[in-house]
Amino acid sequence: MQTFAPLCTDVVTEHCGNAIVHHRAGLDCQQILDTISAQGEVLKTSPKSITRRIDALVVKACAGGAGLGLLNRSLRRNRYRRGWFAGLYLEKQGVAVPRVKAFVETGRWGLIAASYLVMDYLEKACNVERYAVELVQDEAPEEDIRTFLRGLARAVNELRGVGAYHQDLSGKNIYTRDGERFYFIDLESIVPAERHTRKMLFRNHVQLYDSFCDLLGDDLLEPFLAEMAPEEQDYAMWAKLVRRGQAARRTRQVAIWRRQGRSL
Repeated sequence: MQTFAPLCTDVVTEHCGNAIVHHRAGLDCQQILDTISAQGEVLKTSPKSITRRIDALVVKACAGGAGLGLLNRSLRRNRYRRGWFAGLYLEKQGVAVPRVKAFVETGRWGLIAASYLVMDYLEKACNVERYAVELVQDEAPEEDIRTFLRGLARAVNELRGVGAYHQDLSGKNIYTRDGERFYFIDLESIVPAERHTRKMLFRNHVQLYDSFCDLLGDDLLEPFLAEMAPEEQDYAMWAKLVRRGQAARRTRQVAIWRRQGRSL
């Protein structure tokens, strides 16, 4: 898939030693390099990246894989720049995301050894799965939960409305502080999509339904899905299809966990 076109906003590009630093105007290049070198607090790791918090910033680093990884980062540079371009684009469109501050590529002789996306840390925010759990644990009125889900559906529709598609729209990749304003994270998974196909919508809705179905009943989740359903689609049938998709998704995931020897 494509990436969003680079935006000529307040972005500056500098060469600092063996690093190419794209950053907001007014930021110091050396301070950015010091930030990506700091140890910080590890927030998340995966085979391809590690995400750390350094004070009020988050740094997502893609490195490692000396052979194939080096080749991929060098030949598919825009793939690794997705988060940077998506953050700039969505901010301009008024969609809530962590404010991206800088994108750094390090390497020599035209080869990219590592890349780093630097963005704001969402202080006092949690993912929407955790927020929903807290609502239930606090015995919030049902209408409060419905209001929360309606707001979340509006945010998802807003993302769709600006021509952006999130490939992993699970509840863990949407954050909130108050259940009213929602921030999309995992920016590298957001790509341009002038038109969302039914397949794309179905995938997103299965991801979201899977995030909440163990906690909330269909009396709450069916209206939530209806808010986001394709135009001229019977929402009851759409909800039925999404439930089937979620069951299949969960079966596949459990099979993967078993192969990995993880407890269920």
